[in-house]
Amino acid sequence: MQKKEPNRWVGRLVVLVGVGTLGLMAALRPWQTPALVSVEAVEQEVQKPREKDARVDVGPRKSASPPRLPHVKQAIEIVEERAEEDEEAPKFVEKVVREDPALAEIYYFRQHVLLDPIEREQYHELLADEWMLDKVRKDLLHPPEIHETVQGNTKRLMEIDFLRDAVAWAENPSREEVLSTIEAMILADNYPDGMGMDMRISISGNKMELYSLLYEFAPERAAGLVDKARGTKVAQLVEYLSTAIPARKQRELANAITP
Repeated sequence: MQKKEPNRWVGRLVVLVGVGTLGLMAALRPWQTPALVSVEAVEQEVQKPREKDARVDVGPRKSASPPRLPHVKQAIEIVEERAEEDEEAPKFVEKVVREDPALAEIYYFRQHVLLDPIEREQYHELLADEWMLDKVRKDLLHPPEIHETVQGNTKRLMEIDFLRDAVAWAENPSREEVLSTIEAMILADNYPDGMGMDMRISISGNKMELYSLLYEFAPERAAGLVDKARGTKVAQLVEYLSTAIPARKQRELANAITP
């Protein structure tokens, strides 16, 4: 059974809905002190050996190599079929799927409400894959564009969805590494000189998504980022997210229980 693409893939800066672009823009004003958390520091941090998850014996750490991607062709067929059925289907999703085999594989699994046992095992392998986590980390930290694009924003949202699935799977042997990577990406100062304000807002929106994910599955770690960010260029942004995300969750909960 297939499901439709999430509505949040459609439209510009859709990740900012409910939090407020103006709030993020205000939080983007850097402190006068230099950034203490650079992209290079993030890469050094996530490459450190991790303690294995006590719930799962993961064995010795293997060198990263590209995973098997058996469903790329099927993913392309799905987007082609939807393009034929609906001329207004988002073309940028099709472009991402065609150009990035790893994201095509993610797309395939996320378009099925129910996975059979073999497919579920295949997706779990992907969610725990070291190469895949490294790819997602690099894509989120080093987007090639200096101005926001719908395709680039869609690609990053798809990768954040992958991280969400990786954390939501409680038995994921790489779960601790995924959580640490999410923390590091939120704290990273990945706003290089020359990046347009539209792209800065988009990157901050991605950090908002990552913080929301962390708050949902590891709230104590999300709260701890405020202290870790203190004295860095992202301190004001992290402090803003630490209040905005819980407030949004409370509103969502209140709306859900209101008759």
